[in-house]
Amino acid sequence: MPQILTDEDIANFRSRLCHAAEALLAEGGRGALSMRAVAARLGVSPMTPYRYFESKQALVTALQVRAFERLAKALETADSASASGASNAVGEAYVAFASEHPSAYRLMFELPPSDQRADPALVSAVSRARASMFRNAERALGGVRPPSDTQLAEVLFWAMLHGMLALEITSKPLQAIDSERLRAAAGRALATICRGLAHSQPKSC
Repeated sequence: MPQILTDEDIANFRSRLCHAAEALLAEGGRGALSMRAVAARLGVSPMTPYRYFESKQALVTALQVRAFERLAKALETADSASASGASNAVGEAYVAFASEHPSAYRLMFELPPSDQRADPALVSAVSRARASMFRNAERALGGVRPPSDTQLAEVLFWAMLHGMLALEITSKPLQAIDSERLRAAAGRALATICRGLAHSQPKSC
């Protein structure tokens, strides 16, 4: 008689599949990831992963959600620690996450924004990470600028961080990036962005 799985059983095995997939990515990159390889890693039949994820892309999306959630948690921790004023902590936490989880970081931005918006869990995870960026930019601007400027500062800061890391990735393996240099650059960039906005004419919301 087939075993009846509870929601908890399903969630736990999905998590195990994701852990196996993350290990494959860390060891061999995107080319090492396949449903068959994940199954072999767990010692189950090749078709077993398809009972929990309808396709390889569904598994990849789940990995992206997990990665953005981990990033969000790291940024929230940094944001909370620097709540008394503007700080480089959020930018430093972002660079540290990319340095410590290189394969996950690459995978997070694999899908174009249009595809990201198709998955509610991914939208939620990305929004959670952005919230810490927004709060950090708001503090850096001292609360004297309209929300539109704070949102612009947050977008520019995130784009700058990702751009620096992307340039680093193209020139050397992510594991070898100079994280100390990038962390310092992140702080200077946020200060420059906010200084420019602070000295511009306020815009109406």
